[in-house]
Amino acid sequence: LNINHYIIRSIIINSLLLDILIIGMVLFMNKQIYYYSSFGLQGVQTILLIVSAFMMMYKKDGRGIQDFVAHTKVIMCDEE
Repeated sequence: LNINHYIIRSIIINSLLLDILIIGMVLFMNKQIYYYSSFGLQGVQTILLIVSAFMMMYKKDGRGIQDFVAHTKVIMCDEE
């Protein structure tokens, strides 16, 4: 895991890219366009989180969308 993989993974998990887009829309769009665009982006964000959660629960390797995009594999080590 290098810093680029970690940054990509964090952007997806924390939805930073969509939040940056929403902040940019506040600055450059009128109220009505901002409202509908923000609603659409938040819907995309919710869908990504739900799909990723189901992927982690039901796939054998437990990888979510963020792991496929960042080419990472995060594993849990059990403490004994």
